Amino acid sequence: MVPTRRFWGQVGVDAPEPRTLLSSVRSTSHPEHRSNPMHPLLRLLLCTALALTALASGIAAQDLDAAGALGSDVTLKLTNGDTISGRLISNQGLDIVIEHDLLGRIVIPRTTIVLQGREPEPEEEVVELVSPWSGSFDVRLSGSSGNTRDKDYGGELNVRHETESDIDTVLITYTKETASRKPGKNTTKNESFSRYRHEWKIAESRWRPFAQTGVETDQFKNWDYRVEAAGGWGYLLVDEDSERLLGRFGGGANKRIGATDDNEDVNYEALLGLDYSIDFSASKHFFVEATYFPSVSNSGDYRTFSKGELRFDLADDSSWYFKVGADHKYDNTPDPGDDQNDFNYYAGVGSRF
Repeated sequence: MVPTRRFWGQVGVDAPEPRTLLSSVRSTSHPEHRSNPMHPLLRLLLCTALALTALASGIAAQDLDAAGALGSDVTLKLTNGDTISGRLISNQGLDIVIEHDLLGRIVIPRTTIVLQGREPEPEEEVVELVSPWSGSFDVRLSGSSGNTRDKDYGGELNVRHETESDIDTVLITYTKETASRKPGKNTTKNESFSRYRHEWKIAESRWRPFAQTGVETDQFKNWDYRVEAAGGWGYLLVDEDSERLLGRFGGGANKRIGATDDNEDVNYEALLGLDYSIDFSASKHFFVEATYFPSVSNSGDYRTFSKGELRFDLADDSSWYFKVGADHKYDNTPDPGDDQNDFNYYAGVGSRF
């Protein structure tokens, strides 16, 4: 006969002969009650305990049946963290019987087995979604020299939408001067510039095709609006987490609307530019852009635009910032009475969103 060993937390430890729950109760009962029927309340409690044990055993049996049929090899995980493997002999009742290669037949109480599927599942990692929208808005005081010389005020709005396939940016600036000392000019300065740009991302490539359009107004010019459109290619010369340098080249056209000299012809022009940004620290950022527009329609004519800003965040985790900056416009064939150079410098406060 194959010896049967009972598992009590350590493999190979012999257990005392099993005794049933009812026999234990009868053997420890008072002698005068040994021949008497069991007390009704005690009987009710014992029946309830047996029913719960049978229910748990049934659930465990279902779990073991899912793991393997009788006669198949199983691996049981115990409540103390150990595992034991063997051939499943019986999974009925309060015990599990397996045949171990070295220890022979082992009886394992169900209460020492971790039921399959009852272990706590690991928490799923929560991935925080990053909004594709970002931007900033600021107001500023500034001074100017060139065609106009005085203090002025204005504001700037930047909006950016970036996905895995493209980038959309919107820039709107507005400046108004309270007075001017330039002879022959109006006593106020009122100008604005709006630009929309779309960039396409090419997977595994530094190339960035782009298309853009813009509208410029200036009360001191001899036209009401200048509209422009351009397109071309950009190339990321530097693309690091804290530093970025992008070169652009392409072509486009601009047209003056409401010109007093009746010159509203379309002016075709090329485009060459650089955009550079760097984060000196978590709270100090620098940005500069420069664009050269040589005329194709009128050989020898050209205009340029450049801008630089230094931004200081009020705190590493704050959306508020202070910035100083300047921009420069140059036209080698300015309107009559205008200078070739037009400078603006400013300081302001704003908030990112």
